[in-house]
Amino acid sequence: RIHSAVLRIECHSPGPTSKMATINARCALRDANRRSEVGSATPTGFLSGLGVFALLLVNVTTAAAQALPICELVSDEFDGASLDPAVWDFQDTRGLSTASVGSDRLTLAIPGNLGVDHDAWTENHAPRLMQSINGGAASSADFTVDVQFNSTPSVRFQMQGILIAESFDRFVRVETYHDGSTAVAFFAKIYDGATTVFANVALPSGIIPGHLRAVQAGASNQLEMLYSYDGVNYTPVGSTPIGLAVTEVGLHVGLLDIAEDPGFSAVAEYFRVTGCTSPTPTTSPTASPTTSPTTTSPTGS
Repeated sequence: RIHSAVLRIECHSPGPTSKMATINARCALRDANRRSEVGSATPTGFLSGLGVFALLLVNVTTAAAQALPICELVSDEFDGASLDPAVWDFQDTRGLSTASVGSDRLTLAIPGNLGVDHDAWTENHAPRLMQSINGGAASSADFTVDVQFNSTPSVRFQMQGILIAESFDRFVRVETYHDGSTAVAFFAKIYDGATTVFANVALPSGIIPGHLRAVQAGASNQLEMLYSYDGVNYTPVGSTPIGLAVTEVGLHVGLLDIAEDPGFSAVAEYFRVTGCTSPTPTTSPTASPTTSPTTTSPTGS
C-alpha cells in the first residue's frame, strides 16, 4: 500500500553551489515532526546560495513513502449540532447509555439505578466514543490527545478519561476517578482479561483535574499519561510501552459501584489531536516537481 505523506526534506552539501549545478548532496526525508528519518532522496538541482539551498525536484522512493505510519485521528470541539458518524463510533455494550452534543460540549451519560456496572476492566463495559486511527487497521503512529472535562467524579468509582484500544478486550485507560474519599489518577492496560496497573495515584490536592493528555511515541508504542488543572502546566503520571496494535482512540465514562448508583455523565469541552500525520492514498511512488523552490538549511534547523 502506497501513501503520500507530509515530509521534511533536509539537504546537506559540502559547500555552496552554482545555479542548477548537479552536486553530490544527500537529502533526508523526515516525518512532519522531524522525529525520524524515513528514507532518502536525490536532488536534481539547486539554486545558488551560501549555506541555504532551494530544492527544485526530489525523487522519493516507494519504500520511503510506505514507511510512514498512518494516523487519521482528528480534533473535535464538539460545537456542531450532532456527532459526525464518519469520525466517531459510540460503543456501549450495555445499551443503556447515551452520547450527545449540545452547548459546545459532548456528554457521555450513564443513567442511575441500573443495577449493572459500566466499568472498563477485565471486560470493557464503559460507554465510549472512539475514532479509528487507520480505517480500522492498526497503526504505530505518534500522536498526542488532549481532552478537557467539565465534569467531576464525586461518588465512589465514577470515572472519565481517554481510551486507547486495539480491540474490545485489549485497551489502555488514561483516566481520573473518585475512590470514595479522594481523586485518583489511573493508568492501566487490560489485555485479554489480564490487568496491568501502571499508576494508581491519589492526587495531592484531592481535586479531579479537568485536563488529561495521552502521548504515544515510537515504534514500541511508548505511552505517557499527564494531567493538568489549567491546560497549560501538566504533571506526568507515568510512561511505559503499552504493547498494543492501536486501532482506536477516544473518550470514555465509567461507573463501577452499583450499590451506590446515582449515575454519572462525563462532559467534555474538546478532543484535540496534535502530532498526528494523515497520509492520503495515492498510486504514485514519486513526488511531483515543485513549482516554487523550498529552502532548507544544511543543518536542518
